[in-house]
Amino acid sequence: KNRLSRLNKRQQKKLLVGAYQELGFGILFQFKADTDPQVIDSTLDAVLSLVDEEGATFGGYCNGQLFEGMVMPLNRQVISAESRQKVIDLLASFAHIEDVQVSEFVDAWYD
Repeated sequence: KNRLSRLNKRQQKKLLVGAYQELGFGILFQFKADTDPQVIDSTLDAVLSLVDEEGATFGGYCNGQLFEGMVMPLNRQVISAESRQKVIDLLASFAHIEDVQVSEFVDAWYD
């Protein structure tokens, strides 16, 4: 038997597996070397605001030039493919960002 079939619904919910699995996606991008710090701040604000509007949260870091992390569901909401595409489109709209990478959906807790 596989592990999931041995778990009851309460255990699945607690472990966030099966019907309770939460999917998110990774993002990574870099600011061009000459990007003004105020532009970096306003860009990060725009990205994080969009993530919030889509009912998600972000965990990660920015070291001044490189921004990397994971967009994850908030309060057991589901992140839609449309929400993921909105993030991609927003990142593509900034001329001062390069090397944008957005992953496919992955398990937010176990991948």
